Amino acid sequence: MIAMALGLGGFALLVALGALWYAGEASKKSEFQQHQFYDAHVKGLRATVKETSKTVQTLVGQVEAMTNSGGGGEGGGDDTGRVQAIEEKLNKVAAAVEKIGAALTAMTKG
Repeated sequence: MIAMALGLGGFALLVALGALWYAGEASKKSEFQQHQFYDAHVKGLRATVKETSKTVQTLVGQVEAMTNSGGGGEGGGDDTGRVQAIEEKLNKVAAAVEKIGAALTAMTKG
């Protein structure tokens, strides 16, 4: 009777160790797949957002320079209003791009 209990206990221990090994292998595979997804998608997206952010900041600077110099166009006051409207839109786009970049950064840290 004791021998059967010891045999059954040993078998249960082997099954438990096998389950732990299997769970560890599944975890490694899942982590590898997640890392591949990150490399393929998030890194490229993050680089694009950085590039877009730089472009938007450059455009905002150019619009501010145009506003400060009086527009330089023949229309005078009409151009200033258009330039200010464009500047506001660019500032909104810049803020949105910065939020996306912050979200991507948070994803990579978390």
